[in-house]
Amino acid sequence: MKKIFFALFLWTGIVQASTINYVWLTASGGNLEALCRNVWNEYDIKYSTKTIFFIKPGADGLLATQDMLNFSSPRKFLCAGSTVITNRLIHTENYSDKVEILLQSVINPLVWYGPTTNQTRDFSELVAYWKSLNKPINVGVFFSTARILVNQLEKIHGVNINLINYRTAPQMYSDLAKGDLDLALDSGGSIDIAQTTGKFRILGYVHNDNIKTLKSYPNFISNKFETYAWQGIFIPNNMPTQDKLQTSKELKTIMMQQPFKDLVAHYHSTVTATEQPEVLGMVHRQWKIMEKYWK
Repeated sequence: MKKIFFALFLWTGIVQASTINYVWLTASGGNLEALCRNVWNEYDIKYSTKTIFFIKPGADGLLATQDMLNFSSPRKFLCAGSTVITNRLIHTENYSDKVEILLQSVINPLVWYGPTTNQTRDFSELVAYWKSLNKPINVGVFFSTARILVNQLEKIHGVNINLINYRTAPQMYSDLAKGDLDLALDSGGSIDIAQTTGKFRILGYVHNDNIKTLKSYPNFISNKFETYAWQGIFIPNNMPTQDKLQTSKELKTIMMQQPFKDLVAHYHSTVTATEQPEVLGMVHRQWKIMEKYWK
């Protein structure tokens, strides 16, 4: 009898582990990895699956995208930011015709950081301060969505910019702390570092809503900035329709639960969990904005 129960136990474990999700991340650490892992860990618990993660940072997410597309399993997903849809403006080989967004998960603030010597209090003071330097300001970015905002800053507000591209965020933060950068942009990953260490300061942020946890800082959204940062889950565009719709619905259920909302709020962001076809319309609108300012 014990052998029978043991055999049934093993069989149950095999059945539960038969569905494996392979998930790629375009960056390690920060809110992207934390939120992605949380969603898929909850997914494993709720739907008795197993998720295996791969982290491939660099090249605006192209390394992770390519690795995901080349993988043989039909259940493969990419946790990434809006940079994935920006890549077709920047990189010749961008895979935009091979991937599609399954659902948008969260909207992040696009946070602006400066050296501690910059004590400006609002956007008008900030622009005036930069222009008073009588030199191109050094701006650090490590993902392509931020570059679009930098283009808007230059074209709309006449700020003379020297753009510096970084492969990873830690490299950029180090230069910012040393005072080598006048401005650095991310999607909120170093808010806590700025607040706790004082090595650099938060100048403001861009988000389509005012974030409660950032109430001490100005929201620059009203200054003609149309670019914002977000995260989503992407898939190969040849995933079977039924699998796509079912997985999207299951993931949305997890994202709309209060524990996930609380975690997202901790990272100064807001949950959207927007599925197709609405999310596809959002992507096409953002493409138009990006093309407008990339020229």
